[in-house]
Amino acid sequence: MNAPAVPFSASEQYLADADEAGCLFELDGSPYVAGMSTDPVSGAQQCLVAFAAPELLRHPEPLLGTLVSRFPDCRSVVVRTAGEQEPGPLFEPMLTYLRYDAPAAPASPVAGGVRVTRSDSDEHDGRVASWISRALRDGSADLGRVVVEPAVELSTQEIMRAPSRRTYLVWADDMQEPIGHGTVLTDETDEVSGTPFVELVDILIDHAEHRAAATERLVRVIAAEAAAQSLPLIGNVVHSPGSQTDPGVKVVASLRARGWQPVFRYQIASRARINVGAGGQR
Repeated sequence: MNAPAVPFSASEQYLADADEAGCLFELDGSPYVAGMSTDPVSGAQQCLVAFAAPELLRHPEPLLGTLVSRFPDCRSVVVRTAGEQEPGPLFEPMLTYLRYDAPAAPASPVAGGVRVTRSDSDEHDGRVASWISRALRDGSADLGRVVVEPAVELSTQEIMRAPSRRTYLVWADDMQEPIGHGTVLTDETDEVSGTPFVELVDILIDHAEHRAAATERLVRVIAAEAAAQSLPLIGNVVHSPGSQTDPGVKVVASLRARGWQPVFRYQIASRARINVGAGGQR
């Protein structure tokens, strides 16, 4: 079945598969897909709502009450929402996925004292793996979760060994070793919508003085290659739920100013917030 007309919205095939798997439910005649999920890096248990009809999220308290009754072991509920849809004050942003479309002009791999090359050998794989591991640890820390080191290593190796992995190295004119990387997976498919895309796994630049120029150059080069495959480039921003200030909000705003557009988000409501929202009755 073809992907739906609205990019990254739930496809009929996904809903049919969820129904067959026993994960499609209804509340007041409106469908949702839910089940228990385990974070691969931290091992955190959560109830994941991969799809919910928009009307269920306008006033989510009945849905949340149903979920904690259906999945009594869940410590939090994570819902996927379209674009910048807000499901109410019980939820906090967790991950924002954004799309970047390559500019019409070809991207030069050299600018601002840095150059970008595609890594076609394993010469720098050790360095790239350490950068990816750092990104996974930092992401879990932003989410307020304890990092399980064997899980970080496993997730890193899964990325490094993926047949579709492409890594681009950044070099500064005054340095002999790469100062950063951009790593993508080129044949990802969004399970919910069936939409194929190129996933920007990580960009990390070690030297602050080159970070802005290097990041811009990496994004343009990677996006141009994604566009050559007629695929969208998708990246994500990790938020800091539970904190008084969320740096991810400013990061998303900065990315939007540079041409990125939100396509979907994962938002989280902790069991404690759900209990407070329910007047302490659960």
